[in-house]
Amino acid sequence: MFLKLINIEHFGAWENSVLDEFELSTTVIYGPNEAGKSTLMEFIRGIFFGWTENDRTKYLNNQRELPQGGEITLEDQSENVWKISRTAIFGSNDQWRDKVRITRNDASIDENAAWEQLFQNISEAVFENVFTIGLNELEELAALDRTEAAEFLYDLSAGAERVALSHAALEVSRHA
Repeated sequence: MFLKLINIEHFGAWENSVLDEFELSTTVIYGPNEAGKSTLMEFIRGIFFGWTENDRTKYLNNQRELPQGGEITLEDQSENVWKISRTAIFGSNDQWRDKVRITRNDASIDENAAWEQLFQNISEAVFENVFTIGLNELEELAALDRTEAAEFLYDLSAGAERVALSHAALEVSRHA
């Protein structure tokens, strides 16, 4: 699965932003402090898995009158184009509700079937611990010596290609 486009309507400091220059390989997002990297990572995680109450408070509550969220476009190995959009809407009952829409090649697809096809039912914990590396992981890496750093990087890369995801999920749940 390859990231093709991120379209953020409103999320934290990001507003009406389109990111579309992704290569068909590993995606690295970098920039200076307070540039919005962590917010972008939370946006991606939220589009896929929904936003926690903590995320809603941190990233959504500042503009309750506007729908919050956006869309991510992915391409799979068969060149199917997937679009996942999630919009958080603040209702009259003082509660947020999410509206999720998933399409494959512009045809709507059932959310449960889509998750199974897109992620082979990978949980949020596995996604977070195997497929995303944030500031905390980088800080841990900086504290290691060269040998430990090499082992850490190997372990990170092994999750995606060398270890069955079911094994990775089991390990993540043991350490959670």
